Amino acid sequence: MDYAEVAALMTRAMSDPYRLADILIQSADDDDAKARLIAECDITADEAAIILDQQLRLIIGSHREELRLAATNTER
Repeated sequence: MDYAEVAALMTRAMSDPYRLADILIQSADDDDAKARLIAECDITADEAAIILDQQLRLIIGSHREELRLAATNTER
C-alpha cells in the first residue's frame, strides 16, 4: 500500500475510534485482534496488520498485562 492508501485506511478505522478501541480491548492477542478487525471492519489481513502496526495493539489484553507488569516492576 502506498501512503495515500494507508492514510485512507487509517481515516476509515478512526472514523469510529470507540468501536475500534472496543474491538481491540476485547482481543486476547494480536491474532485475535486481526481476526476481529477483518470480520467486523470488512478489511484484509494486510490492512488489519497496518492498523495494528500503528501501536493500537497496546490496548489488546495481553499487551495491557505486559504494560501493567512493567509498570509494577519499575515502581519497586
